[in-house]
Amino acid sequence: MNITKESSLNYNLTFAIASFGATFVRLGIAFFIGVSLLLGYAFAKELAIFGTITIMILDYYDGVWFKKSQLNEIKSWRVNRRILDSVTDRILIQVVCLAVLITSFAFLPFYLIILIREISISSYVTQHFKNNILLYPGPIAKLACVLIGSTVIFYLAFNVVLSTFVLISMLITSVLAFNEYREAVKSSRNYPDNESSASYEII
Repeated sequence: MNITKESSLNYNLTFAIASFGATFVRLGIAFFIGVSLLLGYAFAKELAIFGTITIMILDYYDGVWFKKSQLNEIKSWRVNRRILDSVTDRILIQVVCLAVLITSFAFLPFYLIILIREISISSYVTQHFKNNILLYPGPIAKLACVLIGSTVIFYLAFNVVLSTFVLISMLITSVLAFNEYREAVKSSRNYPDNESSASYEII
């Protein structure tokens, strides 16, 4: 019985460590991408593309791993993990995008659109966080984030035309994501007794 409990504890601890570890690894990769581009390392563009893909994969798995740990059942850990993940996303997006912009000024229109999107969504989420409603990204919001990374990848790997189509897709999904967040806020107000769901949490 004790062996079973110990194995279960180790199992949950492993996923918790993997989740938070992946978050910090993503941040480290973003700074490596930025340094590589700014210093003009050999194959810097290829490293940036591969690094961005890796960040996107880890962004998916850090959430999956956290949900497999028992920490996901504790509200304070869920809230802190959501805050950490969101702040990390904002930082790494800026680090990578600014590095691309500095090395290629043609990226400016893309960067400005991404920046406006980031400010708008973050402001909305922060506003409701101050009102004790923590919003979680839904499927569309997650897709929009993937398309931000895809915009960078297509810009570096192909050309402005192809990356523009990806950027437009990102804008469309961002508008839909904004509505997704609004619906979550509406649900939190319509069902005040329900303090937690997949899209929000009352804190």
